[in-house]
Formats: sequence, C-alpha cells, structure tokens
Amino acid sequence: MKKAAEKKAPLTLSSHLPSIDQLESALHTERNRIAEMLEQTQNASKLDDAEGRADEVDVTNDLATAETYYAVSENLEKKLHEIENAMRRLASGAYGLCRECEEQIPMKRLIAMPSAEFCIQCQAENERGRISA
Repeated sequence: MKKAAEKKAPLTLSSHLPSIDQLESALHTERNRIAEMLEQTQNASKLDDAEGRADEVDVTNDLATAETYYAVSENLEKKLHEIENAMRRLASGAYGLCRECEEQIPMKRLIAMPSAEFCIQCQAENERGRISA
C-alpha cells in the first residue's frame, strides 16, 4: 500500500488548529504523565510484594493484584513507547504522515490521539491484521 517514489509534504496547519509545537508539548505532557503513572504502579506493586502474607486467601488475592499491576504496567509501557515513537517521528519530520500509505493523518485525529501512527483507514486495516505494524 506504500507509495514508492512520491514523498509527501510535511504537515501544515491552519491558524485555527493547534501548532506542531502545541502537539509536541501535548506529547511531552502525556509522556511525563504516563511515566509517572507507571512508576506509581510499579512502586505499589513492590509495596504489595513486601507485605508477605501466609493465608491462602491473601496469597490468592495477592496473585490477582500482581496480575493487575502487571497488566496496567504493560499497558502504560505500550502507551509510553507509542508516545516516544511519535516524538521521534516529530523530530525526523515524519510526524503526521501515515506509516502505511504515507498520506497526511487528519489533524482532528492527531488532536484526539497525538501518538497516532496510521490514518483511520490504515488503522482499521492494522486492527484487522492486514498491516504488519
């Protein structure tokens, strides 16, 4: 689906839309927020591990809690990775271009999801497993 020889123009904005600097600031803010949440989740997990319980019900509860912490941490790490990828694309001049079709990602999508790597159509194809992200 990628277009071989044609290079797309960098993202341009009209005056009523946020600037690239504002989107970059939003990415930095979101990265910091997620990194803090990840640290809090990991610290909470360590505190629960340190309590050490012997009761079978408590052990089962602790295992369920640990699984929850792991799932939350994994999700936060994924989001952090997506944001850092967006920041690299911004630095390289590829921000706002779909990774698959290389068309500009609509500004409304970038405002709603600043770390978006795909346009809506390619994202749908990706979710169906038709694109190897």
